[in-house]
Amino acid sequence: MKKFFVAFVIVLGLSFSYGQQFKYDARLGIGGSILGTASHLLINRQYVDYSITPELEAHFRIFASKTVAVGLALGYQRFAISGNIDTLQGTVSASKWNLSLSTTLFYMQKGNFNLYTGASAGLSIWHYRASANFDYYIENYLGPFSSIVSKYIPREGSFTNALPSFQITLFGAGLYPVKNLGLYGELAIGSPYWFNMGLSYRFNSSRVRKVIGY
Repeated sequence: MKKFFVAFVIVLGLSFSYGQQFKYDARLGIGGSILGTASHLLINRQYVDYSITPELEAHFRIFASKTVAVGLALGYQRFAISGNIDTLQGTVSASKWNLSLSTTLFYMQKGNFNLYTGASAGLSIWHYRASANFDYYIENYLGPFSSIVSKYIPREGSFTNALPSFQITLFGAGLYPVKNLGLYGELAIGSPYWFNMGLSYRFNSSRVRKVIGY
């Protein structure tokens, strides 16, 4: 029994060190934002057409210690809504780029499996574009002046603004069926997403170390 216990401790220790031999990981994920999910649930397709992409993310992390990783994430999502109200046709589209700094705390690492939590803070850059067709109203209500007035009524416009983003990862799990390549999934609150899943590639690289100095 004693030999079995000693062997178990050794295997567990080797498993832990196996999970710690990589210095970096790069992730590609797909998920859903609160705004995107709410839009899917609330928009009535009978009156409008819409296209909402999933939240796409690329994330690079550096292991600062055995249990802590810091990283940089870049996310993208696009929204487009169009519809008709009587004879007025309009379209609104928005694209969101999110850049965040992240911290991840691994509270369980055993071989090819890990559990973690974390937080991130960054900036969401939104670009909006809207267009509308007022020709029917201009022609019917302004008569001979319609050709003059229509030149001064904009049919489309755009603007950009930036908003802070904060997120807490409530629960994350990673599984590596092969040595370097794995799968992960997360549940979170905040922005840019509330759930995310994808592929994770962990590695060591002397070239990356030279570039970032770590």
